[in-house]
Amino acid sequence: MLTLHPSLQVQRANIEKAKQDYRLERFRLYPSVALHGSALDVSDFQNDAHDLIGGITVNIPIFDFGTQRDTVRARKDTYSAEQARLGSVADDLASEVVGIYELIYDLSQNILRLQGEIGKLDREVRVAQSQQQQGITPPLTAIDVELQLVAKRDELDVLRTRRLLLYANLQKAMGGMWKWIP
Repeated sequence: MLTLHPSLQVQRANIEKAKQDYRLERFRLYPSVALHGSALDVSDFQNDAHDLIGGITVNIPIFDFGTQRDTVRARKDTYSAEQARLGSVADDLASEVVGIYELIYDLSQNILRLQGEIGKLDREVRVAQSQQQQGITPPLTAIDVELQLVAKRDELDVLRTRRLLLYANLQKAMGGMWKWIP
């Protein structure tokens, strides 16, 4: 799933560039050879004369006291480093995704706990209102329980919002874009 992540694609492009740079520098170590030739067919009607002319050109790099080899070695090291960095980028992405999943799980557990508490408070509110209507408890007791219920509902809404934001962060971490739909 994360193999198509933009960060990994960028790193693969960096690896390919480093590979091509290394190959180019390595090929510069070799001499270049060019063959030039031509053929000339001359006929004098008595005997056929054929002239063939050919030439080979060899360009040998001038001795540079190892500078070109050092350049090739540096390009190879860069290529190896970019390959190693690919694993590091993949590990960082996986770690970020797992961390977000853990946070989502923790928030979901807190939401479930709060829903249980809200259910208990809802029953307590009904009992307190019933007792108030019967004149058993003062009105402030029912109001206190209702305030606790409202506070727990607000806390639940905050946790649900945080969980939605974590889902948005998860989408971004997996390489997608998050857009709010009104």
